[in-house]
Amino acid sequence: DKLVSVLSSAFLPLKEGSAESAKEAVAAVTKLGKEFSFDGALLTSLPSALTKPLAERGSFDTLVIDQVEAEIQKYISGYTTQLSEGEAGLQERATQVSTAFAEQAASSETLQAAQVAFKNAQAAQHEAEINQKLKHKELKQFGPEMKQIQSDLREAQESLSELQASALADFKELAERSIHPPEPEPVVEPVVVEVEAPAPAAELPVFSAEVQAQ
Repeated sequence: DKLVSVLSSAFLPLKEGSAESAKEAVAAVTKLGKEFSFDGALLTSLPSALTKPLAERGSFDTLVIDQVEAEIQKYISGYTTQLSEGEAGLQERATQVSTAFAEQAASSETLQAAQVAFKNAQAAQHEAEINQKLKHKELKQFGPEMKQIQSDLREAQESLSELQASALADFKELAERSIHPPEPEPVVEPVVVEVEAPAPAAELPVFSAEVQAQ
């Protein structure tokens, strides 16, 4: 801002020969040159060149004035570049800040979601623990009945095993019989016993009635 101010209010009026107070204007330009380390020879020749009327200025005076103006413009250009870069950097930093805020907001939302999920997980765990206790209680109550069922199952398995063993034995016996049938029993022929007829009885004498009467 100071460079532009001195350039527009002091140097250019001196260069054009329209400065109202040449002495003050030259002092302002010289002071500016010293602050920005202009060449010493330029600063020495500058007051004489700027205070001469336009018609009396020679080529050397014009050269001095042009070089001083070039120095001023160079610094102005440098500061303008720095300002532009600064604005670009400021914009970049603003973008970074905006991004950081957005990331922070997203992180906050993520944190809130994680907290809600954690609370839901805790509630689910609590419910699962209650269900586990109830199931454990039911299992304890079901224990005696389960033991009886297991006992009945063992008895049924034993009965089934015995039945299977008996059926297997009968099957084997039938199989053996079908493969090796039993030999037929021998036929016993009846024995004929010859019985001799009895001898005829001896004839007894026949007595007459007369004899019997005697």
